[in-house]
Amino acid sequence: MRTAILFLKSMRPKQWVKNAFILAPLFFDHKMFDPQSLWRAVFAFAVFCLVSGSVYILNDVVDKKEDAKNPRKTHRPIASGLLDEVVASFAAQVLMGAVLVVCAVVDIRVFSAAAIYVLLQLYYMFFLKRAPIVDVLSIATGFVLRVIAGMFAVSAENMSLWLILCVFFLALFLGFGKRYAESVNGRAASARDKNYDSHEFTGQLLNISAALCIAMYSLYTITATNLPSNYLAAATVVFVVYGIFRYLYLVHIEKMQLAPDEALLKDRALQLDIALWGVAMFGVMYLYL
Repeated sequence: MRTAILFLKSMRPKQWVKNAFILAPLFFDHKMFDPQSLWRAVFAFAVFCLVSGSVYILNDVVDKKEDAKNPRKTHRPIASGLLDEVVASFAAQVLMGAVLVVCAVVDIRVFSAAAIYVLLQLYYMFFLKRAPIVDVLSIATGFVLRVIAGMFAVSAENMSLWLILCVFFLALFLGFGKRYAESVNGRAASARDKNYDSHEFTGQLLNISAALCIAMYSLYTITATNLPSNYLAAATVVFVVYGIFRYLYLVHIEKMQLAPDEALLKDRALQLDIALWGVAMFGVMYLYL
């Protein structure tokens, strides 16, 4: 039982919230209230949770020695020696294989997205995470693959390319935000982190990705065919702009040394902004139409 608990902890359930991007096509393609689409989207979400969790374990096995020297990661079950790395690696591979086989039987298209995601993560694990900029680009691509999996799951018909690009640049913003927080907080303990030691350089990447995210979302609200023709959705741009600018304000003015996802858990203004965006977008997409 203790080994199972440690195994589950190593799968980092708190990180599974990233897989919520799989549900985006369900929302944006007007299929939230379609039972079949809902079930298939939840299935795809579960597949990616288990697959990404298995990848986290394999990554911890590969980085065991490095993590053991990192004060932020030394408490992890594998790095601390509480969970045997051979047992963890074998179990993770079996779990990943079983999940992918089931996925292939249920939905071959979701399987293709999941399989590419796994290959990308494995390549990232051994090579890409030590390449500056490329590491964050690969992470952002992983988020796009999540959205594509969601599109396959619900057979989305009205997903805009601009929205997919928005997800990509939002993921870049999150990735560079994390790197920036690590650099200003003096937490660059690994070779990968030290690629972003320059606060000015990382800050510029963060600002550029923020601007591109806003631009892509704005273009989505005025070009998507499944939105009101009077451009009412464009009113929601203000929430996206505020959310991004709020985080930039926190890190540059308030000197908050947290990644965007960590800041969201602590800042009430960001939480309220996202809630208001959700309500507004739901109204535009489901009530107005």
